[in-house]
Order: sequence, then structure tokens, then C-alpha cells
Amino acid sequence: MFELENDQYGITKVKRIASRTMQKFFNVGECPFTIDLDYSQIDEIQYKVDGSLISTYLCNDNLYLKSKTSLTSEHCQKAMDWLQKDLLLTSILYNLAKDNYTVNLEWCSPEYPFRIVVLYDKPELKVLNVRHNDTGDYLSRKEFGN
Repeated sequence: MFELENDQYGITKVKRIASRTMQKFFNVGECPFTIDLDYSQIDEIQYKVDGSLISTYLCNDNLYLKSKTSLTSEHCQKAMDWLQKDLLLTSILYNLAKDNYTVNLEWCSPEYPFRIVVLYDKPELKVLNVRHNDTGDYLSRKEFGN
């Protein structure tokens, strides 16, 4: 997601990358290049279980959450409501956003319309990865402190 601004001539330019979601991924065995993987060459495996992709971004120095296609969807609003009750996680996400990182999360909930297939006991946000907005590099779990 880009933050745009108009220059002195009224020409719209990209001010910054405000949020960088994760790259497209495929499940193991889902397509030819995820069959017969050499696991000895993998540094890290992360789970994307069964929720809605939610990503962080800053606007006017405030932390917000967005879904894949919306800044105001019901998924974003519910995840944001849940997040505001967890001050530690909010602080961590805010500090990473200030350092120009996007945290990609998964919003999991037993409630309709958020439940996809897996039945969860309670709503929660799960960290999937942390990605630098400019370079696109991912932090490892060791670098992220998880």
C-alpha cells in the first residue's frame, strides 16, 4: 500500500510504501514447485493456518490494521478492536511500524463471518511475518524476538 502526495504542481507521487504484505504463497503439494521440496535447504517454516490476512500501517503516527483489499472492512475493525485490548502487542506493532516494517497477521475468530474452516475457541491475531517496507526483506523469528 502506498501513501501518495501531490507535489507543488499538483502531480501525484508516491511518498512512501506504507504497508508491504507478504508474497503469494502456495501450500505444500499445491502446485509443481511445492512438491518434493528439499527441507534441508529451508531456514524457517511458518504456519498460515486459517484466517484473514491483516497487515499493519501507520497514518498520522497512529497504528492501524488493513485487510488485503480494505482499510475499513469488518475484519479490520474486529481485529483492531481485539488488538486495542492487548497493549503489549499494540506497542510492539507500533514500534515495528515506526521502524518502517509491516507486520502481517492472521485474524482468527470463531464468529461469523470471520471463521473460514478451522473452529477457534476465541478470536486472536497471529503474527505471520515481519517485512521491511522499502526492501521487502523479512525478519527471521530470531530477529523479531519470537
